[in-house]
Amino acid sequence: MIVEVESNENWEGSVFARFKEVGPARPINQVKLYDRNHAGEWYWITGWSDDESTPPCPAYARLVEDSGAGLTHLVYGGLYGLRFRPIHIDEPWSLESPHQWGETYQRSLRPCAGYFAGARPISWNVFLMIAEVFGVSKNDRKMSCTRVVWAARSA
Repeated sequence: MIVEVESNENWEGSVFARFKEVGPARPINQVKLYDRNHAGEWYWITGWSDDESTPPCPAYARLVEDSGAGLTHLVYGGLYGLRFRPIHIDEPWSLESPHQWGETYQRSLRPCAGYFAGARPISWNVFLMIAEVFGVSKNDRKMSCTRVVWAARSA
């Protein structure tokens, strides 16, 4: 499979990456990020498309083979990447919102072994992992790689 994200208002960087599909794609609508709070915080996630009238589109998680990382979970969206919004913010998806941000895609470094934080079993539709977020800063115009721990819920 190929993940292609064009430079756009959601994310100025562009990506063209190839992965070998290992598992089916599962739609997701929430992710749990641990970069701001060690206990983790849930965020809404959507894909972002080039359709100007309705840019939100599905986001997916899929097990893939990555030549540099082995088996990994890939989270991807539309041609314009992914968009995130805090779970407690009830507002429409918008590029103008200061509460929302865009990214190209995410991939896990290693999935955890079947248990959610606190040693509770993961339900069939939740997985927990450490991910790297790739991109170029809009303000600094520098390449960056941020390591985050997150979980995702399927739609």
